[in-house]
Amino acid sequence: MLDKSQLNRRLHKVKRKMWDAVLNSLFQEFSKQNINNEFIVDSCPISTCKLARMSRSKLYSEKKYLGYCAAKDEFFVGLKLHMICDIKGNSVCFILLPGSEHDMRAFKKIELNLPLNSFIYADKAYVDYEYEDRLMKEKQVRLLPIRKKNSKRKGGGFLAKIRAKKRKIIETAFSCVEKLMPRSIHAVTKAGFELKTMLFLLAYAVSRINF
Repeated sequence: MLDKSQLNRRLHKVKRKMWDAVLNSLFQEFSKQNINNEFIVDSCPISTCKLARMSRSKLYSEKKYLGYCAAKDEFFVGLKLHMICDIKGNSVCFILLPGSEHDMRAFKKIELNLPLNSFIYADKAYVDYEYEDRLMKEKQVRLLPIRKKNSKRKGGGFLAKIRAKKRKIIETAFSCVEKLMPRSIHAVTKAGFELKTMLFLLAYAVSRINF
């Protein structure tokens, strides 16, 4: 039986490409099951410590790791999990970025490998007319964020109700991921913290497989 230190060293020796290959295999399987081609994008804070302890944090003391969670109406120190899931709650792709990273900028960094004619539901943070047009033109993927009252594009009425209902699916997915995590993730390095966070996401993805 390996002790904790030996297990950590072995996990760190596994190249990131290997983890990405495992995750991509799971994500591709989930994408095949989504016959409706409907997806949801959102972000979730992964906190490392309380705001008062930020200056003493050995992992994330830089200002870029100070983020704000609108859903909880609070600041946090750490990373943001930006994830896209299907309408069944299965994660199909994600990216971990500093807490201050804006949702729309993070979304642009995600490598989208979604089927043609897919729909992505999002909240108000993902409004970018130019990027919406580019997605539609280059990938035939339609981004449907919640529109603001002064929006130049329509998105209210029945479509808004559908979008609001389906966006709750990703919130449930985030809750399931958080349940798998301990109160605090013990890590000595940034790479260790990000690795352990990714492993919890992998555990969630595996738990969604129907054997």
